Amino acid sequence: MVQKIPLDTSISGTAPPLWVRSEGSLFTTNKYGLGNGMGDMRIRFKGNNWNNVALSVLGKNVMGTIQDWVAPDDWLCSGYTLKDLRMGTMEISKMWEMQRAESSGMTWALRFVGFALAWIAFCLLAGPLEVATDCIPCIGPMLGNAVSAIACCVSCLPATACTMGVVGVVWIVMRPMVGIPLIIIFLLVMIGMIVWKCCFTKKSKKVYDSEGQQDDPGTVVGKQDVEVKQYSGPVDEALARSFIHALRAEYVQNEAGAVGVVFDANGNAEGALGPYEEEVRAAGDKAACINSIAQRWNLVI
Repeated sequence: MVQKIPLDTSISGTAPPLWVRSEGSLFTTNKYGLGNGMGDMRIRFKGNNWNNVALSVLGKNVMGTIQDWVAPDDWLCSGYTLKDLRMGTMEISKMWEMQRAESSGMTWALRFVGFALAWIAFCLLAGPLEVATDCIPCIGPMLGNAVSAIACCVSCLPATACTMGVVGVVWIVMRPMVGIPLIIIFLLVMIGMIVWKCCFTKKSKKVYDSEGQQDDPGTVVGKQDVEVKQYSGPVDEALARSFIHALRAEYVQNEAGAVGVVFDANGNAEGALGPYEEEVRAAGDKAACINSIAQRWNLVI
């Protein structure tokens, strides 16, 4: 406890040989100097104020000796020692208040330090995202700074919840009226984050599934249309295709005799296909008429 006695009073005295008293308790000498002020020494002496020698000591008196007072063991607090020294005459209640204020200040300092460390830890979880956005050309640094700022704001909530959870666990036995609300806030925040995570995951999966299904129905519908539209022409499908190509060649592309070549190669076809040639010959828009015949036959060209 001697270290707690303040040394704030200057001590005056006679200067020893080769020492000079400059002012008050300041003594100087250059006997160890090397020139140009190098090696000069200055010493100031201070001690306790003998005009105020009253002290207030808190501890355990053992045969006139003040020793540490050890608090009774408890399942949450064990081996706590108490010993203090204050200048002047002081009532015990005031010493308790000063002790309590110092302890409270240290406690709040540790709480803020713990909260700051938790906040920094949650911010660092988004570090890879910041690095990834920094790799984008031109706008990478700007995006990286934006990600860092967003991560700093978002991480404040879980850091606060974790700090309240730790403080609440410590206080729930000593002061339940303080610890229980802190634990409840911690649990509510954690449950809210878990629910948000689950909803976000389900929503993302639902959007992904709906986007993946948009292509499949179109493909299935197209296949069903092809299967439903069966060929219904007067001759076999291969001959009908040749006939349609011949009609386009003769009446659209002006290749004379194209239909006759098909009829000559298939002698029995002229009777069945001749009326359709007459229909094309009499039509004003021959290409449209040929397409109409192919559609009536459900023939895909």
